Amino acid sequence: MLEKYQENLSNNAKKLLEHGYFIVKTQNKPFLDLIRDSFSEFLKSKHSIELDQNNLHNLHAELSDKDINTVRMGFFKHINNSSKHFSLDFLSLAQDALFDVVGTELASNKMVNFSMQLPRDETSLLPIHSDMFSGESPYQINLWVPLTDTHDSNSMFICNPKFSNKVIKSIRDYEQQGLDQLIVEHPKEFTFLEVAYGEVLIFSPTCLHGNIVNQTNETRLSFNCRYKNLYSPYTENEESEKKLGSFYQPITPKAASLIGLTFEFDES
Repeated sequence: MLEKYQENLSNNAKKLLEHGYFIVKTQNKPFLDLIRDSFSEFLKSKHSIELDQNNLHNLHAELSDKDINTVRMGFFKHINNSSKHFSLDFLSLAQDALFDVVGTELASNKMVNFSMQLPRDETSLLPIHSDMFSGESPYQINLWVPLTDTHDSNSMFICNPKFSNKVIKSIRDYEQQGLDQLIVEHPKEFTFLEVAYGEVLIFSPTCLHGNIVNQTNETRLSFNCRYKNLYSPYTENEESEKKLGSFYQPITPKAASLIGLTFEFDES
């Protein structure tokens, strides 16, 4: 049914549909460098850790395991409070690519997430999942941006849409053994993504994804934010918080939308 709509899509859009993701160079490298510089300054000023921007992958040599979450949450709050609309600023890292596959009138989650995965750290695991499990919109796309080169087990993994949909449709079959068993049973279906600093990953979080224990000797630092078309459907679950105004916020509405959203008419 969807084949007729795919003919005029861009190559990136076709990759997204087939593989669940694509990787491109950031279109705002200066802003990415600024974020990386900000993290280095944060480490120095708040935690007396001096690492230049090119050595952040060695953070594990300077940071105690007990301080991992303190640093992560501290910088998460710091960077999100650094701008009135950091999720809009973050969009500039791959705006054209996201406009291509999502549209130009966007909503995003309110805060840009920050992750740290140090070697052998078992406290930062994100088990295999689809964002749909937590009631988020299947129309959203995730922008994932590393501050360090990512590869092998210090990166994230993703499963292609075909395999993901097959598993999700029979999700009850995994209630006892759990989804983690899939990595053992179907290792070829798991792609560990290689994303260098200066590149960004755009993927559909409807696909199964997550990470495992980082067995490399390098720390991984990354950001991610969800974007969706402002007018695409939200969850119909009345009790869910994953709706516009609570979980999502408008960030790029056009003039016509602003007129419509603020127009009032007394029909009495």
